[in-house]
Amino acid sequence: TAPIEAARASVPVATAEVDVRRAERRLKAARKQLALTWGSGDVRFDGLAGVLDDITPPPSADALVELINQNPSVARWATEISTRLAEARLAEAEAIPNLTGRLGVKHDGADDAAALIVGLSLPLPIFDRRQGDLLAARFGAASARQRQREAELRLETMLSKAYARMADAYDEAIALRDLALPPANEAFNATRHAFEQGDLTFINVLDAERTLVELRTRYLDALAEYHRAATEIEGLVGQSLEQFTPAGRLSADRATGD
Repeated sequence: TAPIEAARASVPVATAEVDVRRAERRLKAARKQLALTWGSGDVRFDGLAGVLDDITPPPSADALVELINQNPSVARWATEISTRLAEARLAEAEAIPNLTGRLGVKHDGADDAAALIVGLSLPLPIFDRRQGDLLAARFGAASARQRQREAELRLETMLSKAYARMADAYDEAIALRDLALPPANEAFNATRHAFEQGDLTFINVLDAERTLVELRTRYLDALAEYHRAATEIEGLVGQSLEQFTPAGRLSADRATGD
């Protein structure tokens, strides 16, 4: 190989070595962060099981939006609204005075006579009709409804962004896997074979390999982005996306006897 070709070949090698060290540091940090999620400061595992290229088409966006109400950030306001409405009903009830009765017997010693006494009393709520408490409870319920809607809009925005990322990553991964990688792999093999036969230079092999590696890297990045977006969506809707796949729906139907 000519010296200039060897020099050109050393550049991607050096770049790859830097990328490997960066990836190793990121992997170490990710494992540490994962261990901290269950309260452990020590990383006592070597790897994780999973299939990176196991992806399915994104489910319907409308079906996911309907599950937003299950998010704790939204569900908590339903309890708050119920509490405020109960306080309002209590204030209304306490604003109505209670009718009290009295029944007794009166004995007159002079006439040696007895009389039945019946009395009724009804307080007049002139000064305290619990209007302040009633208004506070009503305003509290209205405020809770507004905050619930704000939480829904915020989560729907986050869901929309995550869904777009998931859909884009899925389309890119499928296109790279089915349309770009097969011919790039064939071109690399053909170029390497031609180089071994003396028909092409090593630079041609290097260019074909660089193209193949770049496509593989984009494919892996798309897969990783797909799973990150899917995980974010699952956190927003509080359910696994597996139930939206045909296999997941079939398992759920069998579990419920449908």
